[in-house]
Amino acid sequence: MDTARQAREWLACADACWAAARHLPDQEGRFQLPRLRLAGLAVEYRLRAFICLSRRGTPDSHDLGHLLRLARLCGLDLEPAHAEVITRLSRMHEGHPDVDGAPPMSAIDTVLARLPRDPAP
Repeated sequence: MDTARQAREWLACADACWAAARHLPDQEGRFQLPRLRLAGLAVEYRLRAFICLSRRGTPDSHDLGHLLRLARLCGLDLEPAHAEVITRLSRMHEGHPDVDGAPPMSAIDTVLARLPRDPAP
């Protein structure tokens, strides 16, 4: 599969995961962890797409911290506060159930808005 097609698929997956996360009721605590895991997938897929288009290659890691470092090496300019959101979100993405340390959905939304959809290689 060519890298542009792969990146488009990851962007579509990111959008779907984020839409699903936003549709889970936030008033019910039982949905908090699934919502955060879906948000983590959205960030993972968005970072994967950026790296794929920048490097013309496919990253094989699912670790958000590793993907963030790769994206920065590929030229992603992200504010420290946004990188911290990704770092905090990575704990839930790895399966840790500590939702108290999770970033708020609004912060994740801001990070997703800052991640470019079509980086210039």
